Amino acid sequence: MTPLTHHEILTLVGPFARDEWRVDLAATDRQNRCVVFEPRTHDNPEDPSSLSLTEHLQLENPARGRFCLRRTLTEASGLCATLEVTGDDPASVYAQCARVPLHDHFRHQAGTLAAISYALEYRRPAPNVEPGWRRRFTLGEACVRGRRLQFDARTVPGLPAKLTLDWHPRGDIHLPGDLLAVQGWAWRPLQLMPGGWKATVKLARREPERSREAEERFLATVAHLEQTLSQPPTRFHERFKWQRWRVVFQRSLAIQGMLAILSAIPILYWGDFGQDGQVPLWTTGVPPVMLLAIFLSWSREVPVMEIPPLPKPLLAAAWEQGPTTEGVSD
Repeated sequence: MTPLTHHEILTLVGPFARDEWRVDLAATDRQNRCVVFEPRTHDNPEDPSSLSLTEHLQLENPARGRFCLRRTLTEASGLCATLEVTGDDPASVYAQCARVPLHDHFRHQAGTLAAISYALEYRRPAPNVEPGWRRRFTLGEACVRGRRLQFDARTVPGLPAKLTLDWHPRGDIHLPGDLLAVQGWAWRPLQLMPGGWKATVKLARREPERSREAEERFLATVAHLEQTLSQPPTRFHERFKWQRWRVVFQRSLAIQGMLAILSAIPILYWGDFGQDGQVPLWTTGVPPVMLLAIFLSWSREVPVMEIPPLPKPLLAAAWEQGPTTEGVSD
């Protein structure tokens, strides 16, 4: 593709110009065929509860007959949400972008503002599939009690969403590994990483169920963190005692499966197999089949062989206590 000419820019921005969008020539990247528009501010001084949003538009034409419009909304606190629309012509992608209300990207959960990013894709006619535009959940972000939460569903379809939780600005992290897993089987335990914690959240493999579950579980995670971190750590064990034991059982499923395989081997060889006590050849294939069943049960995730720690009350007086990470519990 050749760089954008002035004439091409005038042709592409026609639908935008009718809504008084102005091209930012200084920010436009002609070499990479990317048109950038001047930002707009949306606020309502008469309504103190309304959000103050800054809207940026960027139109990309990476290949012939392919256009991608990216709308970025920035809230006054710095929280961002995006909408990406991909289509065959600028007019259609802009029309679909304009149909998504700005405030659909922001939700209040338990007093915390959460931002949700989407992608709009056109489904062409196919067997058992109705043509039309489909909204897909891509990313959720929030700042909960000083910690930045990110819920990334931009993975390969069928794989779980990636969840990250940054350290508190004070530098102290005192989070139990089952902090999020107590919500249900879909949430995996937290794992310590440089800069914070990570986990995965199981989602449906196909749309639109995948996006629906992603949005519900992201907002549920925000509300859960807000309610949990607003109370002393000692309350966590009191509220989720039985859920924590369920997490122990869930985390030990892989090792339970391995123990079942090991226990099945002597049973197969010590059993009465009929003629002359000979072991049939099919018995040698039972352990590998059982091992394969364990891996398949994790829904395309790699099972972790671990003996999880038993749940116990948290002794810390607060979730953030100082610059060190001493006292971090599993």
